[in-house]
Amino acid sequence: MSKPLIFSLRPEPDCVEDVAFLKEAGIEASPLPMMAIKGDDAALDTALEALSNMPDTEILITSKQSARMLAAYHDSAAFPQRRIWCVGAGSAEILRRAGFMKVKAGTADAAHLLEVIAASIADKKASFLWLSGADIAFDMEKELNKLGHRAERVIIYQSVARAPECQQLLDALATGRPVAAIAMSARTITLFAEMLAHHKMLSNQTMSNQVVSGQDKPILIVQSPALAERVGNLGFLSICAEELGREALLTCAVGWAQRQI
Repeated sequence: MSKPLIFSLRPEPDCVEDVAFLKEAGIEASPLPMMAIKGDDAALDTALEALSNMPDTEILITSKQSARMLAAYHDSAAFPQRRIWCVGAGSAEILRRAGFMKVKAGTADAAHLLEVIAASIADKKASFLWLSGADIAFDMEKELNKLGHRAERVIIYQSVARAPECQQLLDALATGRPVAAIAMSARTITLFAEMLAHHKMLSNQTMSNQVVSGQDKPILIVQSPALAERVGNLGFLSICAEELGREALLTCAVGWAQRQI
C-alpha cells in the first residue's frame, strides 16, 4: 500500500508548523494553504494607541494571527502588564514569548473562552478590546455585551482566498494514494472543494451533497461535528478529532496516517 500523505490547508505559517509536527512523527506531509492573511497594521496601531488611554481595558485574542500581530507591535512593551485573554495555548505562548506577563488562555474555542472570562470576573463589569480577524464563527463582542461588559471589536486582518500549487495532491489522488487534509474552518473546506472541482477531481454527483466512499478522494480531518457536517455536504468523508484545538487535530491526523500503513 502507498504511504499516506497529509496536507495542511491552514494559512501560513500554521500549515508549515503542522507539516513540521507530522514529519517529526514520521508522516509524509505538505503545506497547501487555501487562504493568505492580509494584516491591517493601521487598524492595530489606532486601536492600541487608544488603548494607552484606557488602563482598565483588557485585550481579547481569538486567533494565533492576532497574537502574532500584537506580539510584533512596535510599542508592545508599553503595556506588558495588560491582561490578555487568549483563545488557546498556542496564541498565549506567542504572547508570553513576546514579553506579555498577564496572559490567560482558554482551550481553543471562543465560546469556552467566554465561559472562562465570565467565571473569572463574575463579580464586576469589565472593558475589553477584541483584536479580531474579519471572519468569525462566534461573536465575542455581542456575547460579552449581553453579559453587561463593554467590548469593542477591531478587525486587524482578513483571510483572502489563494490558489496554491496542488499538483502533488492531484498526482496522489490519481494514483489512489491515501490522502487526508487538515482544515479548521468552514471557509477553508469550501475553498478546498472548489479547487478540486476546478481541476475536475470531483464528479457532478459528488458535488450534489452525496458522500463518496473509499479513499479515492481526500479525507478531511476536522475539529468539530459542525465542520464534519459541512464536509459531508460537500461530498467528502471526514474524521473528527476528539477535542477542539490544534493538538487534538494533529493527534487525530497522526492516528489516521498510522492506520493506513
